[in-house]
Amino acid sequence: MLHDPACMERLLLDLSINTTAMFRDPSFYLAFRRKIVPLLRTYPFVRIWHAGCSTGEEVYSMAILLQEEGLLDRCRIYATDINETVLQRAKEGIFPLATMQENTSNYIAAGGSGTFSEYYTARYDYALFRPSLRENVVFAQHNLVTDASFYHFNVIFCRQHAAGPRAAPLPAVDGDVRDPRSRQERDRPLFGRDRLLRRDRRGGTVVPENLVRDAEAVVRSSLSVVRCPWLDAGDTRLVAGYLRTTDNGQRVATRDWSPVTYGQRTTTIGQRVAGRQPVELIVIGCSLGGMYALEKILASLPEDFCVPIAVAQHRHKRSNEGLPAHLQRVTHLPVVDADDKQWIEPGHVYLAPADYHLMVERGELSLSVDEAVRYSRPSIDVLFESAADAYGAALIGVVLTGANEDGSRGAKRIKARGGAVIVQDPKTAEAPTMPQAVIDSVRVDQILPLDQIAASLIARCARAVASE
Repeated sequence: MLHDPACMERLLLDLSINTTAMFRDPSFYLAFRRKIVPLLRTYPFVRIWHAGCSTGEEVYSMAILLQEEGLLDRCRIYATDINETVLQRAKEGIFPLATMQENTSNYIAAGGSGTFSEYYTARYDYALFRPSLRENVVFAQHNLVTDASFYHFNVIFCRQHAAGPRAAPLPAVDGDVRDPRSRQERDRPLFGRDRLLRRDRRGGTVVPENLVRDAEAVVRSSLSVVRCPWLDAGDTRLVAGYLRTTDNGQRVATRDWSPVTYGQRTTTIGQRVAGRQPVELIVIGCSLGGMYALEKILASLPEDFCVPIAVAQHRHKRSNEGLPAHLQRVTHLPVVDADDKQWIEPGHVYLAPADYHLMVERGELSLSVDEAVRYSRPSIDVLFESAADAYGAALIGVVLTGANEDGSRGAKRIKARGGAVIVQDPKTAEAPTMPQAVIDSVRVDQILPLDQIAASLIARCARAVASE
């Protein structure tokens, strides 16, 4: 055992606890429906982690519960286990038919609102559960002792560990535990980078002084804001949130965009009334010919353009990381490959890395290695849909040249959430299929030649504070 790594691995797998059942402990699921689900409804996107998911019965139980509550479509479930053998069984979603009677009783006691047998098909001695239940589930091997946390989560289940021997403490999920290696060096693509923060002995966040200086220095224009998540709520230098400039020029912090500076205007008699929705984020999607299109747009944006931009450009999975440097030559705005759990800063351009989906939450970016969408990873639809759910009417989506229909579904979501969609005129696109697909599927706000898109973005972003 000391000299044969394979023997040690077999021992660890034998020691792992794989006993589970669907809707095990029904009272837990009933309480989850009544007390936790109402809270989850308040989030635009929900992440749930089943740590030590074993053969997956509880993962499918939660998927069923979320589907009945109308939340599954905006949830991502991460199911991890150290044991690759049981993890493979979980991915297949095939369970003994003999257990279905007990599972049905548990389902009813857990507050199930449908018929349990509708979720599976009987085949010989096994029950095959609907593939749709695992569409939003990511299965991955993970060791709670040695592997870092890989996301922020709304809910974490570790019931398998509570049922057996005392497990090692769960990794922190507040964003401070990260794998410090580069993306190419990671052995698990789910994990993100170190956020360069550390904790003091009292548990408070120790902030690098340069971050504080950078935060206080961001006063580019009347639109300028900056998210400052690295400061504790009680920090005397700055309260966590956004910086904004008040009417008298004072720099203060707020947890959201200021209703004084943004989205209001002053009438001729001095009244403050609601104005246009401020633009908080721009998302751009492009494919074939996109490099040239991005160069034209970024080169035309002024140095003080402060609305952040997230870009999904179809890239080969073995593409190097030279794209940010190439685009940086034509623009004054900082251009970087996005990193997992990276805070969104004003005036920055974030590119989806090769072979990763880029997703957006409120004020934050995240990466995903979920399956390719329309044969693409990164996917424009994934970026647009997540951004629409997070930013709603404060979002602008831009669809440029491309040779497939990626982006049309995301553009629909943006419009459904109240955002604006700008499409490059297919006549000026190197590959017209992508912009034409969006035009055919949704009522877009503008169809513009490539050389007019930057001017439109500038005008739309400035319009919210015009005539202040």
